[in-house]
Amino acid sequence: MFKRVRNTLSVTTLRKQISWEHTSLSEEFFFNLSVGARIDKYSGEALSDNLFILDEAKTSHRLIRDLKSHTWPTQNSAIEDFTAAIANKASVNSLFVLGRNIYQAACGGSHGASGYLSAFVARAQEMKVDKRKALLDGMLFEVFYDPNAHLREEFKTQKFQDLFRLQQHTELSPSFEFIAECLLPAVDRFYSIPGKSHQVVVDVNTTPGSKVHIHVLESLHCCGASILRMEDSEIQNAFNSRSRPAMLDIGTFEQRLADQMLMPIGLLTINYLSFKKKGNESISFPSDHTVRKP
Repeated sequence: MFKRVRNTLSVTTLRKQISWEHTSLSEEFFFNLSVGARIDKYSGEALSDNLFILDEAKTSHRLIRDLKSHTWPTQNSAIEDFTAAIANKASVNSLFVLGRNIYQAACGGSHGASGYLSAFVARAQEMKVDKRKALLDGMLFEVFYDPNAHLREEFKTQKFQDLFRLQQHTELSPSFEFIAECLLPAVDRFYSIPGKSHQVVVDVNTTPGSKVHIHVLESLHCCGASILRMEDSEIQNAFNSRSRPAMLDIGTFEQRLADQMLMPIGLLTINYLSFKKKGNESISFPSDHTVRKP
């Protein structure tokens, strides 16, 4: 809009005047439309899946019903029965809702649903491209949106790493573009919008611990800003106490950072400023602190 005004003014005044704008915006700006108003690929009933009406005559709907049962044997059986042939006959809206419930079941402890996530590429190989995309779109949507299609206050991240590991498959990239589009208005809740393949760098500053391989965490920085903060600070202040630090091996420490930052671990680069990483180090991490976005 600013560019069009500037160009129109320039032409109108025969280039004697040019308009300027002054802004302090540092990130992308979007009007906060509801996800239903912005996403037209799926019906409102599919996005708000508590409004989705099940038709017992449809196989895909019966599978959705079983996945909603919160009973592991029933959920596992539904996963076993779900084939590419069934998917290819189902509507994209039904598959979107089915994907939401597969991820929900996996987070709830269904081994069948968890296994489906791990074997998604193989299980979906014979699906039509649009059917596979709808299924994966639903899984990704379930991480961030509640049954009313509202952004969750707490994201459903139990299987986040397993799900976002699929991002490395080029043929699945349209689904990750879809979730990134959904999440653009909530950019301030992420270090990098999920679905984007942006590398994020974290600088780790430590001091020496009681042993050579032990390092005490002092600070964490991302994009020049400190990201380590006290969790539930009001409660901590009320009791005026600090929990005992957790001693994490280097792999567990890096996994914790990725999980709390809601970053696929493959897109997270960690720089250790105080020592050269060998792989046998342990990090003393303050248990009452977090790097989750507030």
